[in-house]
Amino acid sequence: MAITIDELKRNVFPGESGGDYNALFGYANRPGGQFSGVNLTDMTVDQALQFANPSGPYAASVRGQVGRTATPMGAYQVVGTTLRGAKEGLGLTGQERMTPQLQDAIGMWIYQNQGPGAWEAWGGGGNVTRSSKGTTGMGLLDMPAQQPQTFGQRVGEGLRSG
Repeated sequence: MAITIDELKRNVFPGESGGDYNALFGYANRPGGQFSGVNLTDMTVDQALQFANPSGPYAASVRGQVGRTATPMGAYQVVGTTLRGAKEGLGLTGQERMTPQLQDAIGMWIYQNQGPGAWEAWGGGGNVTRSSKGTTGMGLLDMPAQQPQTFGQRVGEGLRSG
């Protein structure tokens, strides 16, 4: 069944980024946050992949909060491994800017390749990405079935409940 971008947004945004194309984990890029002023929409795909490096400061920050590596970014809270798969799957050079339009295309690619389970808040539990190179873990956070609305709230709830 085909889905429109508007339907995808209605299903993903409430439980992930709220539709913020620059959202980082816990909204850490907002004023006062550890990554204040970091705007994903100003980055190229390759710059976003570099920012999401599992050895980098962003991954370390998220790991420090949740106990494992994850690098959710943008409106669809795409992690680095999934962004690499989308880059390959969409035939991107890496020099494209992470505009809202490109993030929508990436979100649609994720839906078409992984289904709603790619987003914990929507499909709940699909932490596998399929690419032409096989199956790899996405690095999404496993959350309990009863989830608060935003990604940050879900992680906070996960930390409180152990």
